[in-house]
Amino acid sequence: MKTREKGYTDYGFEKDEGKRLKEYCKKAEFEDHKILIDSAMEANQCIAPELYFSIVSGISYDDLTRIKYIPLPKVDFYGYQRRCLAIFRKTLIGLGKWR
Repeated sequence: MKTREKGYTDYGFEKDEGKRLKEYCKKAEFEDHKILIDSAMEANQCIAPELYFSIVSGISYDDLTRIKYIPLPKVDFYGYQRRCLAIFRKTLIGLGKWR
């Protein structure tokens, strides 16, 4: 399955866990921001800054493209955002910071 086709449930998320994790990211401590940046880099190095900014600020792809060119279509961007959050979630679970 392609990254663009994977939803949160494909990554093992429970219902509304993606929303809760995004809210966590907006209020995260400094150390967690480093983990999120690393997760964005692992998800897609080419758009890692945009993924990070979108998650922590809550800005949409459409609003982000008004600020900066993104070399991917919307469906791919959100696919990589879900992948980034899945990597971030897995790391937080490993550190005992999530669940």
